[in-house]
Amino acid sequence: MTLSADLVSKWIDAFPITVHVSDRLDYICSDYTPGLTSQKQHKEELKHRRTLDAHDRGIIHAEVEKYPHPVEDNRPYLYNPVTGQIASTDVNVADSIMIGKKMESSYIANLPFGFYNAISSQIKTMCALKAHVKGIKARPIINIENIFLRLLMNGHQRQVELGPLFAYELCAVPPALIDGNCCLRKANKSGLVKRLGVVEISPKSADTVIVDVSQLFYHMVWPHGGSPSDVIASIQGRLSHYPDVTKKIVVFDKYQDVSAKDHERMRRASEVVIDYELSITSHLPKRDAIMKSKNNKRRLASVLSTFNLGENTTLETQDDGTFGHDEADVTMISYVLQAASCGQGVIRVLSDDTDVFALLVYWVYRAELQCKVQMERWDRTVLDINATCADLGPKCLQLLGMHALSGCDTTSYPYGKGKIRALNTLLAGDYPGLANVLGEVGITHAEMMEAAKPFFIALYDQPPGTSMESARFTLFTKKKK
Repeated sequence: MTLSADLVSKWIDAFPITVHVSDRLDYICSDYTPGLTSQKQHKEELKHRRTLDAHDRGIIHAEVEKYPHPVEDNRPYLYNPVTGQIASTDVNVADSIMIGKKMESSYIANLPFGFYNAISSQIKTMCALKAHVKGIKARPIINIENIFLRLLMNGHQRQVELGPLFAYELCAVPPALIDGNCCLRKANKSGLVKRLGVVEISPKSADTVIVDVSQLFYHMVWPHGGSPSDVIASIQGRLSHYPDVTKKIVVFDKYQDVSAKDHERMRRASEVVIDYELSITSHLPKRDAIMKSKNNKRRLASVLSTFNLGENTTLETQDDGTFGHDEADVTMISYVLQAASCGQGVIRVLSDDTDVFALLVYWVYRAELQCKVQMERWDRTVLDINATCADLGPKCLQLLGMHALSGCDTTSYPYGKGKIRALNTLLAGDYPGLANVLGEVGITHAEMMEAAKPFFIALYDQPPGTSMESARFTLFTKKKK
């Protein structure tokens, strides 16, 4: 049926609608204004709903970026891209097309009598929740504060002495070691360097540069679909800023089978544990897939150690290294002390790690190093470690103990007390046990506990000599929740 021009004109006049596409788009993308009826704009078209949708898309995109792209991965077996679980031999989802063609041929061959036969799926997938559809097992969550709140109420009603109960590590403070995800409570350590670091305006050229390569991985442009040779090129690009005569030492973590830092690596990895077979020619997965897996980092370090970075550059790796400690932080300090004993004038450590800063301040003061020790951050800022030692004086020996007790890679931080509060507590008082006991060889567990108690008591503003159980009880009864 064809409409005449007159009929179309009368129809447009009868209904006052906007015929311009641009006007219609402006109308759709505008917020609801008073006076317009609800029929002219759906609630999903409102601006705030579009903003929320865009935010949700960003969250989904960020989550997907954590995992390797299934199409870009060249592993010869099936795996779950999120959990890293390798498919068992009975999983045949990769052969779906072939299986489907066989089922189709069988179905056609049985017609017409086989028309009513039941067709069951022959595809086996890696579905993990199939056996738990009726009742998915959830991880039990124990709310310690609610438990103690009930004990507190019952104790007051029944005249029960609850103070001794807080001698056990069950109360939220001080210190609460575990966060809501059952991991050690993690603190922000960057404030310590900002508070104590002394910036050199015109730093001298270094005779020896010690590079924390694990930190470099977080700052370099990670090659998408590249190879280990691209990573080597990035490392060489950073090292090229130093003169050729400068001795360069590139230090890797050892990633031994058992390490004190394993729980911290598990916390960083979360549930993503995907192991790759890396080689010189293999494609690199995404940065998180490497940095969140202990095995992947070990394999990448092993591959990178096969490259030659130059005549004046040494690689300290798992297979070939002067020092056998698992942690690159400790290995770098060992190289600093070794370079100082060899008469190096200026020693520079390239790292952004707060733990490295605390170790440098401690050992430069304790070993009374006469050489110039610097710490270069990735933004090219150079910190004068000798100047920090001069400002702190004997407190340098207590700084390392304070840093360990207030949260580092192997210890949790006290509930509600950050690095700056811990540092202020250290500067306001004297805690000789932090220097004479913590970290020393042959010290017993009981001696370490006694050395740490005065610092924790002062950190939570409790009177000197207060027992830990009394402090927990007092602080818990003052909670306002």
